[in-house]
Amino acid sequence: MRINLVQHRDRPNGCDRAEGMSEWDAERWLLVLAANVCVFAGFRRRSFTGLLLIIAGRMLAWWATLGPDPRLDDPASVAPE
Repeated sequence: MRINLVQHRDRPNGCDRAEGMSEWDAERWLLVLAANVCVFAGFRRRSFTGLLLIIAGRMLAWWATLGPDPRLDDPASVAPE
């Protein structure tokens, strides 16, 4: 008896959806770089200004990991009524 091991997919997988993400990759890498610069500069200062730099760097890093807003694909979803 043969067993069919092929998985049929109804929806596109992650590799199929990632094709249009290349224009966001450069911006995300630049945000990560800026976040790291802010965090390391904040650790070197060891003051209140350094704490603010660390917080700003962590916020930039978080923003870079989120990726693009899916609502931007549909302009009607963000248009004022």
